[in-house]
Amino acid sequence: MENISINELAMRTLEALQVLGLAVHTVWTEYCDAILPIVRLHEQQGKERFDRDIASKYTRHIEERRERGEIGSSHYNRLRHGVERLTEMNDKGRLEWSCPGKVSKFKLNAYFESILSEFLSQEQWHPNTRGDVTWVARNFSHGLFLMGTMT
Repeated sequence: MENISINELAMRTLEALQVLGLAVHTVWTEYCDAILPIVRLHEQQGKERFDRDIASKYTRHIEERRERGEIGSSHYNRLRHGVERLTEMNDKGRLEWSCPGKVSKFKLNAYFESILSEFLSQEQWHPNTRGDVTWVARNFSHGLFLMGTMT
């Protein structure tokens, strides 16, 4: 990405979060909670541009705070995501929406696996939706199996 100030990087990150569909209130809460502390840290250290070393030290600092019990896991994750979003915007010039796929622990037999594959091939699914459909189908089928309606 072009060489921009940390403040401009933060603003572009916020704009990208809105483009991804987050509500304005959510975006500004994210800014105040997760991004502003990183911007302030850069300013305190006299850095006008995003600095990967500062971001890494900040990440280690919040990990240590979590380990000491000063902050909970959800707050830690929010802070860490702030670093990740700024880093992604700095490196790529954009943010990509991604979330970890759900993996069902329930396996289907070959017959129902083929039905699921056929069903998934009939639509143009977004990858996240495909994962959700697969997860639900496997869990539902497992429930039917437990009730004795499937073999």
